[in-house]
Amino acid sequence: MGTVRVEVELPEALARRLDPSGSDLAGRVLEALVSRLFQDKLMSSGRAAELLGITEDDFLTLLVRHDIPYFNHTLEEVLADAEVAAAARKRASA
Repeated sequence: MGTVRVEVELPEALARRLDPSGSDLAGRVLEALVSRLFQDKLMSSGRAAELLGITEDDFLTLLVRHDIPYFNHTLEEVLADAEVAAAARKRASA
């Protein structure tokens, strides 16, 4: 997988909030970006973990640390998924 280098200027206060120790600011920025893409349903948890170089369990721990829900489907989405699954089971047993 290719990479793109991006240079971003951040206010010092924001940089300190992202990485108080100052030891891995780039890593914290990448975590924030990937977490947001996951939260916006633009990336799976598996892909997010892969991009961060961590296990999926570690990614779930990261979500908890940042108070980002893993399961963020609406009731309507859950019910629609259940209907699709029920129809598939019906077709498979026919």
